[in-house]
Amino acid sequence: MDSHSLTEESRAARVGGAAARPIRVMIVEDDAIVAAHLRRVMEQMGFEVAGLVATGKEAVQVAGAEKPDVILMDINLRGDVNGLQAAEKIHEQHGIPVIYLTAYADEAVVEQAKRTQPYGYLTKPVRDKELRASLEMALFKSRTDRRLRQVNSILRSIRDVSQLITRERDGRRLMQEACRVLVSTRGYLLVWIGRPDPDSGRLVVAGAAGLTDGLPDAASGGGSGVPDSEGLPESVLRTGQPAWCRDTADPMASGHWREAAWSRGFRSAAAIPMRRGERLYGVLNVYADQVEAFDREEIALLQELADDLALGLESIEEENVRFETEAALRQARNDLERRVDERTAELRRANAELRAEIAARQLAEAALSESQAQLRAILDNIPDLAWLKDRRSVYLAGNEALARALGRPLAGILGKSDSELLPRDVAERQRADDLAVIETGQPRRIIEQSIAADGRATWVETIKSPVRDVRGEVIGIAGIGRDITELKRAEERILESLERERQLHEMKTRFISTASHEFRTPMTVAAGFAEMLRNQYDRLSEEKRRALLDRILDSVWRVTRLLDDVLTVNRVDQGKLTFRPARLNLSSLVRDVIDEICVTDKGGHAFNFDDGGGGTEAVADENLIRPILTNLLTNAVRYSATGSAIVVRLRVSPREAVLEVADHGIGIAAGDQARIFEPFERGVNVGKTRGSGMGLNIVKRLVDLHRGSIQLSSEVGVGSTFTVRLPLGLPPAAPVPL
Repeated sequence: MDSHSLTEESRAARVGGAAARPIRVMIVEDDAIVAAHLRRVMEQMGFEVAGLVATGKEAVQVAGAEKPDVILMDINLRGDVNGLQAAEKIHEQHGIPVIYLTAYADEAVVEQAKRTQPYGYLTKPVRDKELRASLEMALFKSRTDRRLRQVNSILRSIRDVSQLITRERDGRRLMQEACRVLVSTRGYLLVWIGRPDPDSGRLVVAGAAGLTDGLPDAASGGGSGVPDSEGLPESVLRTGQPAWCRDTADPMASGHWREAAWSRGFRSAAAIPMRRGERLYGVLNVYADQVEAFDREEIALLQELADDLALGLESIEEENVRFETEAALRQARNDLERRVDERTAELRRANAELRAEIAARQLAEAALSESQAQLRAILDNIPDLAWLKDRRSVYLAGNEALARALGRPLAGILGKSDSELLPRDVAERQRADDLAVIETGQPRRIIEQSIAADGRATWVETIKSPVRDVRGEVIGIAGIGRDITELKRAEERILESLERERQLHEMKTRFISTASHEFRTPMTVAAGFAEMLRNQYDRLSEEKRRALLDRILDSVWRVTRLLDDVLTVNRVDQGKLTFRPARLNLSSLVRDVIDEICVTDKGGHAFNFDDGGGGTEAVADENLIRPILTNLLTNAVRYSATGSAIVVRLRVSPREAVLEVADHGIGIAAGDQARIFEPFERGVNVGKTRGSGMGLNIVKRLVDLHRGSIQLSSEVGVGSTFTVRLPLGLPPAAPVPL
């Protein structure tokens, strides 16, 4: 059986070791010569040509039958359906990425193509490298978009199920609705929940949604046990861990469930335990129509959802117990009132004789004592806090849970009010709630934060109900309090997870957009000038050749600097860039960096360096300080007018080094200064000046790694001053990673 669990890594490696299939490309081109050339190039690159068609109508049909990974689509096709129309239909029906081919790159065609959401745009004749790069970028973006949609859909499912848990009080409806949410929101073909039968130990269906018809009884809602001992749910029952099947068609998968799954269109499946502590509440089973639909991230999210369902079922069970206990408490209260009335009537009838009155009184007191004992037994068996108060909010009865919560014996609580037991603000709030119940005669539900006797911050759900006498008048309040801290924490974790995923999606989108533009522009420039050199070398003057080579080198250095920035950020994020202080001369280091910048600046700016004339020996990390200074000086050169002065000041004391870089450039607007150190952020006034928006973010990260600080002082049209403060000290015996 091709199944996996979080503890069965060997089987996961065995299935995952299969050779990956080649990427399948479909070519839509009505020029037979161009189509043949593209096919030959694709096959030489190692791609598999999934189809070669000449019309838009054929393209739509073949795309639906072959399901290629990517499509090369000529825009101008013969027939009723052009390339743009065919691409739009294919995108709507199958979501296959399309790269356009055209011999005309005018703006009108490009704008029309943008509306169909293409993954690339190439002009003929197509260069091999550009073709490969476009295919790889399209496949990468397609996979990324598909994965983001999958993660977003299952997170929406978790959100919807979490909201369902908070409002649904029936366990079976909760499981049925959870299955429906997963089918409608996530798009699974079938979802069903099985709960262990306490007698047989087999799974019994408690909820199902999707393609339930024609399946075994266990997945159709019939309620019978699961007969197949080789299935994924039984693996979960046996191991207590998630299990999943990547491909129901894999020869290594066995069991008669595999044939049934394949015939229903199920290409992968997963079974997730619904557990709470040591107790297994059930198994969540999901089936998808795609091979390898379940990876470890999705399994982890499904496990979180299954655990939330288990928490919801546990909460419903506890709430049912509480309701039963409350009913018993009300019955005991009614019995007590009835007995008191009966004994009072007996005392009135026996008032004629003193002996009879004394006997009746003793009998009534004995009955009252018995009733109080019964009430005490009931209260002490309630796991939640329980109490009775009179109209003055004085405690008449309570249980041991209440005594533990208030941190004092029950005898020290009875006969006292909240003002004698609780802080003033808490007591006033409790009294206000009691008065609301007494005045309205209606129950009241309160959820609030509280501090336990041991100092822990907790969330408590309290239900206060009016206590009435035989005439219907409110004579007191009965209360039940329950600790719901774990439920609130689970809700907070879900909200935090949704926010992290949103931020991650936003950062990935910005990074892909920025990196794609910043890499493509210089490489396109370099390729264009290189092709000009190759085709017109003999006709160009030496001066023109050098100018073209300088432009090519400038583009290559621009890409190299961007790669260095990305790698630096990655090393910091992964903890691979460490703080390694050593003794060095800061003044010499600053002069070296200024000299390097002067070489690339070619005399465009005047650099003034002032080290104060004092000692500049210090213990610091050169590998962190050099890129800090390089990025600050590069920005000063880039955003300052040619011929303007750039001032660098260095002051070193025994405890810290202060490095200041000032320019007379365009400055940074006040509204941009708060976010200028964030990745990919640039000032609104940079105009056409090139830049990736990563330089100052790298500076901030490296300053933090050096345990220092950075301040910015800037005014638009006047200039900017960056002040970096770095603590200095003796070098440790070994490098200390941060």
